[in-house]
Amino acid sequence: MSNKISFITYGILFAIAVYNLLPTMLIRIFSIGGIQRLPRVKKEVFITFDDGPDPVYTPKVLDILKQNNIKAAFFVTGKNVQENINIIKRMVDEGHIIGIHGMKHQPAWLMDPFSTVKEVRSAAKLVYTVTGKQPVLYRAPWGLYNLVNFLTPWITGHFSVLWTFMCWDWTNRCTASSIAGYVKRRLRSGAIIVLHDSASAFCSCKNAPKEVVKALPLIINEIKQQGYRFGSPKTVESWARLGSCKRITIGIWGVWEKLFAFFAGIKPLAEHSETAFSLALRRYRGKPLSLPDGTLIKPGDLLGELHFDNHLLLNITSQAPGPERVAASLLRSVKKSLPQVAAVLARDPKYRQVKAVYGITMIHRGAGFLGFSIYDIYPAFLRILTTWYQRWLLIVFHPNGLSHFIKHRTKMVPKMLFMSRKQLIQLYCKKQRAAI
Repeated sequence: MSNKISFITYGILFAIAVYNLLPTMLIRIFSIGGIQRLPRVKKEVFITFDDGPDPVYTPKVLDILKQNNIKAAFFVTGKNVQENINIIKRMVDEGHIIGIHGMKHQPAWLMDPFSTVKEVRSAAKLVYTVTGKQPVLYRAPWGLYNLVNFLTPWITGHFSVLWTFMCWDWTNRCTASSIAGYVKRRLRSGAIIVLHDSASAFCSCKNAPKEVVKALPLIINEIKQQGYRFGSPKTVESWARLGSCKRITIGIWGVWEKLFAFFAGIKPLAEHSETAFSLALRRYRGKPLSLPDGTLIKPGDLLGELHFDNHLLLNITSQAPGPERVAASLLRSVKKSLPQVAAVLARDPKYRQVKAVYGITMIHRGAGFLGFSIYDIYPAFLRILTTWYQRWLLIVFHPNGLSHFIKHRTKMVPKMLFMSRKQLIQLYCKKQRAAI
């Protein structure tokens, strides 16, 4: 009889371990099934908030973020959404991303499979009803997972985002300085920082969000002083959508890119602002090339070589529904960043001798409307090598990778895009025409 009881006891313990402990360990220790940080390819961090919205403190948080032009991800509970609809609408209007944090902030370890699914879907339905946008991101209350909410990407279509570190900003001993101190000591590139703008969760100190509001300006100043910039929550969303194998592949590729950029002299245009390009100086080695505005590029002339931000490419390809939308989004990003390129060429003495800028890309449809001239790549061996590299790049950074490549491979022909210094400044930096 005792052996039978022991067998049942061990069976129950094993079932609990498989249902609760295993999923939590996979995601918390090995980042399988969710993300805790982003690649360290850029000196940027990401701000997130949990448990809100709160009618008193969340508007104050939004005011501070707006003053500093910072976008964040807010993981909200369904209960608080129902009570603060206008705040949710304000979040969306000001460019923040809304993720779900359950309906009533209940730990998954205490819920059966049906309750777990209902907790996630009910909160998501509320957010969609208020905003008209289907939430994509999910953060489990207390960071606890069972077998069901671990599988939310397949069951409910939501992707898990945890945090790189927490600031213990929900305890009764937290202060503005202690919260900012945690950030100062643990700040790293790619970090996802979690703060709490509400005390509605069980065990949260009632006055803790007041300290968070006081700490937020200190945290923002500290992040800026250390040379970091605030990443877009859309980047978090794009990264969360990817599978673990894809994230590992992109992470490895990011290390290669960083080494290549260092040895090839590729520099970001603006360290602390959003830009699509990095820039390198190159001597022209091809045949003489006459651009439409009369600029003649001869061997030995100094050119600016443009390199598109591949993580921005990842953001665009993961959110645009088709190749036409991807091309349109890329063109908008390029158009937005070209004034920065023009300003650098006009003002920085290092680039005063640059005669034209050029780039190589497979997505060149519409580039002529931006002022670029499109040319075939020569000689043949360079065209073959470039085609191979660019296709691999798209396979790595496109969410659908190989399947997208197979479907559209005939259209994937890289071209060279040129624009003279004179035309670039005339189109995108008119105040600097005298510097041409």
